[in-house]
Amino acid sequence: TATNKLISGCCTSFPPNGITTIDRYAFYSHQRLEKIKIPASVTAIDSYAFNNNPYLKTIYCEATTPPAITGSTFYYGSYEQGVLYVPRASIEAYQNTELWEVFVDIRAIEDIKFGDTNNDGRVSISDVTLIIDYLLSFNPNLLNRYIADFNRDGKVTISDVTSMIDYLLTSN
Repeated sequence: TATNKLISGCCTSFPPNGITTIDRYAFYSHQRLEKIKIPASVTAIDSYAFNNNPYLKTIYCEATTPPAITGSTFYYGSYEQGVLYVPRASIEAYQNTELWEVFVDIRAIEDIKFGDTNNDGRVSISDVTLIIDYLLSFNPNLLNRYIADFNRDGKVTISDVTSMIDYLLTSN
């Protein structure tokens, strides 16, 4: 914590807010890693941090300024077959920044419908049920935790369920 550097992660965790660097090999060769959220505070991602992860296809990078990366930071399949979500105002910056411009598909985070855990295009009681199932089973593969974080506090808890229910009861 003194250096704000994430040294090691696992396929069921997201880097915490406040870190500035993701260290070399932090998520290297986590074969089940499919999605990762890079907090807005990150300014650098070292070599091989997300390399050798053939299933990493969804990257949420909340940084408005593209973090410094190397040619070996990500697995080549992530660039070609993955989706990089960044703040809408930063899409052009990522498209014009060396190494980030290799991502074929760059989209706006703002286009994500938070709470739509079953990807049917709307937030409904079935999304609430899916989050409850996730909380009861602790199965990290059951849902996309980034999208399930309805209240945007960085974790999926019962408060997301209550926030979603409040939303459903008050929306028309």
